[in-house]
Amino acid sequence: MGNRFKSFSAKIALGYIILLVVSFLVVGFSFHGLVTKFLVRDAQDSLLREGEAMMEAAALQPPGNAGMGMGPRGSHGHGPGHGGRRRLVLGTRLVQGDYIFTDLDLNIMDSSRPDLFPINSTVTGPIGDVLLKERLTPGSGLRFSTGDFVAVALPAAGAGSEVSGILILLAAVDIVEGISWEIARLLLIILAAASLLGILLALALGRSISRPLGFLKKKARDMASRDFSHKVDIRTGDEMEELGEAFDLMREKLMEYDAAQRRFLQNASHELKTPLMSIQGYAEAVKDGVVDGEEEVDRSMDVVIRESQRLKDMVEDIIFLSKLENFEEQYDYNEVEIEELLHEAVESVQGFAGDRGITLRFSPDTMTSLYCDGEKMLRVFVNILGNAVNHASDEVAISVEQAGDGCKVIFQDDGEGFTEKDLDRLFDRFYKGSGGGSGLGMAIARTIVGNHGGGITADNTDMGARVVVLLPGGVKMKGQI
Repeated sequence: MGNRFKSFSAKIALGYIILLVVSFLVVGFSFHGLVTKFLVRDAQDSLLREGEAMMEAAALQPPGNAGMGMGPRGSHGHGPGHGGRRRLVLGTRLVQGDYIFTDLDLNIMDSSRPDLFPINSTVTGPIGDVLLKERLTPGSGLRFSTGDFVAVALPAAGAGSEVSGILILLAAVDIVEGISWEIARLLLIILAAASLLGILLALALGRSISRPLGFLKKKARDMASRDFSHKVDIRTGDEMEELGEAFDLMREKLMEYDAAQRRFLQNASHELKTPLMSIQGYAEAVKDGVVDGEEEVDRSMDVVIRESQRLKDMVEDIIFLSKLENFEEQYDYNEVEIEELLHEAVESVQGFAGDRGITLRFSPDTMTSLYCDGEKMLRVFVNILGNAVNHASDEVAISVEQAGDGCKVIFQDDGEGFTEKDLDRLFDRFYKGSGGGSGLGMAIARTIVGNHGGGITADNTDMGARVVVLLPGGVKMKGQI
């Protein structure tokens, strides 16, 4: 298939990889953001639980215990401090947290990290800014985050249930982000494994599609070389199999068309050769003096003229049929009376039928109007009627019947009927049957009717041969004559 990156399977795989990468990036960043938010919320919940536990423990301690005062560690009071770092459950892990106990002016009275939050100093920075803006009431709690910490603040109630201090619990943001990135790395490993599996599946899918396409390409090249011998057989159970069936139908049609063209050339050369040989023979006889006497010369010239006219008519029929089949012939549609066209056809064939002793019987009791090319439809009726006269014994009957929105024109003769060979090849070009002319008339008739959207059928009845012309909608039956 040439360059791999230009192959169909490679394009599918590349597109699939790009889709996976984009999807995984979107999922990864979104998941990381959601996990971080969840961990922050979980850390704050854990800090709140720890803070509430500290407040309850402080309430149970008897006055005078060390580490429980409102002042510095070791003084006496009602503060909740326990003097150590706190253990928090974050996700499924235990992490370290810290606390600060301040008065209402944010002066630090106790701290688990004196190195960061010295006792007797004041809480400043982002934490201080948040606490100064928010007013804590008994029973309330405050969640907030800064650039360095995830934190909660709880009011400490003094005598009379009034807020007398603030308990601040903190967890470093680095801890939360570290856990989040660990989860992200795990997700990345899972996505990488899924991507690898997806790429393998994409390559397999691409090959499953490109293999039958390559097969179709080879068959197309074979058909371009006029090799129609091999059937196109694709078994995939999907649209690709339907494409293969359509391709095989095209192969059969092209094979039939190619065979028809070969027959056409063979038949055309044979049919054209016959009058040409006759013309050549009589012309040479006159030139060489083989034909003596003025009467014989005139008779020879009559033959030459007659055969020349037959040759001319045949060539014109071939050209006309070729134009019809290639849709080069223009159609002039008008509303015409089918019965009038049939009357004209009867008049055109009457002399020929009389010479053969054949009666043409046509007595319509309705008038049927149809939008069609009247001149070409007249040629259809003349060709079919002439063919019927050739096969009739005594008469040919013509009738018109309505068929749904259209009509049927029936030509029935009383001859011996069509042979099996006639029925198979009646509408083939240059097929003459038992008594035909050029063999193009019925082929021309079928093509004209087909281009009008209709059809022609031929069969045998108890009376003889029958040809039915079915013309589609646009037909209007008028009143009785």
